[in-house]
Amino acid sequence: VLAALVRTHRRNVPKTAFDALPDRLLLPTRRKAALLRLAVLLHRAHESDPIPTLELTADDTRLSLILSQSWIDSRPLLRADL
Repeated sequence: VLAALVRTHRRNVPKTAFDALPDRLLLPTRRKAALLRLAVLLHRAHESDPIPTLELTADDTRLSLILSQSWIDSRPLLRADL
């Protein structure tokens, strides 16, 4: 699981990244990978300003993030990555 998370936390996710995992770990690991990628993106700037309050929701197939419009508008590179 840890190897899959490390392989997928940045850049493109290889199609084979989760192949070695048993079926019971596949979905939870994919979800953790998505959260780790999001954390890396939000922390990447290493700004002294804290990240504003955000809203994160998830269902079986989707992760939705709501951020302050003014905060995300002032960070065009982050916006493009999201």
